[in-house]
Amino acid sequence: DDVSACSAGYDLFVNASYASAVENRAPHGLLVVYFPTEPEGALTGWRRRTASTAARLGVRAPESPVRWASGFRHPERERWYQHRWSDGNGRLMVSANRPTTLRVQVPGSWPAVLGPRKVTVEVDGVEVVTATIAPGERRRLEVGLAGRTDGAAHEVLIRSDTFVVAEVTASDDPRTLGVPVVVLPPRRTPRAVLLGRFPWVVRRPVDFTKVAATYDRVVSISEYTSGFVRRYWGIEPELLHPPVTMISPGTKEPLILSVGRFFGADSGHSKKQVEMVQAFRSLVAGGLRGWQLHLVGGCADADRPYLDEVRRQAAGLEVTLHVGASGAEVTDLYRRASILWSATGLGHDPRTEPVQFEHFGITIVEAMSAGAVPVAVGVAGPAEIITHLEHGLLFFDRRGLVERTRQLVDEPDLLQRLATAARQRSEDFSTAQFGRRLEALVGRVCAGAGDQPGGSASTR
Repeated sequence: DDVSACSAGYDLFVNASYASAVENRAPHGLLVVYFPTEPEGALTGWRRRTASTAARLGVRAPESPVRWASGFRHPERERWYQHRWSDGNGRLMVSANRPTTLRVQVPGSWPAVLGPRKVTVEVDGVEVVTATIAPGERRRLEVGLAGRTDGAAHEVLIRSDTFVVAEVTASDDPRTLGVPVVVLPPRRTPRAVLLGRFPWVVRRPVDFTKVAATYDRVVSISEYTSGFVRRYWGIEPELLHPPVTMISPGTKEPLILSVGRFFGADSGHSKKQVEMVQAFRSLVAGGLRGWQLHLVGGCADADRPYLDEVRRQAAGLEVTLHVGASGAEVTDLYRRASILWSATGLGHDPRTEPVQFEHFGITIVEAMSAGAVPVAVGVAGPAEIITHLEHGLLFFDRRGLVERTRQLVDEPDLLQRLATAARQRSEDFSTAQFGRRLEALVGRVCAGAGDQPGGSASTR
């Protein structure tokens, strides 16, 4: 609501946040969609039925005495609870009409290369807790608060060391972050524990078609996404592929690369590192020699079991895992790699599980710009980027991944021809091309006669 109200002070509001329900109040607006949520909300199946039953029974989330005042990012899931990253100076306002204890948990889920982080908690300007927390550690900090009869809230500051994400991870994320913060329920009542574990029970459906109607244009990142915007929302979107930073090629090596976070299919559209390692093992068993597989990506604490399974599958193979690699390290791997693997969606049905596939494929284009030949699942975003046997190779099952890769290894001339074509194709998605398309789109939107916020985006 605060963001929506703030948008009214601008000429153009661009909402590029995934699954955002923020309504536009500016004279003009663009809603960027990575993949659309179904009109009745994000819940499906038995979860939707459970939430509907809870609504009929009047089950509501308990009112929290804690307000996230400033210095925190949007909430993210942290196992049983949500966490918010601070910017190094997170401010909470806590109401307490009687003496109480504020319980704050700090998971050490920052990159291990950063080492321990110092965290200090101040209450109304007085330092009360100081802790040094190591990567991977999960520390609970308890802060006693005096009761107040005047209704005023306590100001709780959580100060910490900071880091710039792009400087220590394989991303272009420019954010400055401090530490993740979880505010635990003040009392561990059965209801509080249950709703902390299953917050979706009290989540109410959002009608995203009504949200979209407050914007001049809905903008999708791929034709694949566009198809589901039409299907779910009944809206004709504008197509605007994401901008991709071009990378100059280096001296190529017999190196296969894959870039993407480590997590299983139960956590979203998995990059399928386990399946890729299994495919590489099949290649080695079939006589492949002298080639290496490098897997690059971050990994959240909750996904460590999946990362451990990748390591177990890779035992005895020429497989290197780069967990939490720096941007410079990833760029170097792009420049050295001859082949890029993308297996997102492998083993899933696009008719019933469309969200499990690559909605566009920025890492594919990055690798292509560096002269790596993509071998990718032939569904969704990759199928728009790659024309089979023209810019790379497409496959549909693990056997296909093995056969396509073996084809490139056995035919060096084909590998070289596709590498050249891949570089040329990648330029269609460069930041310069994106800039020209975005400028034209904004020009059309802001010059639109009679466009008013709240009008129907589907009729514009």
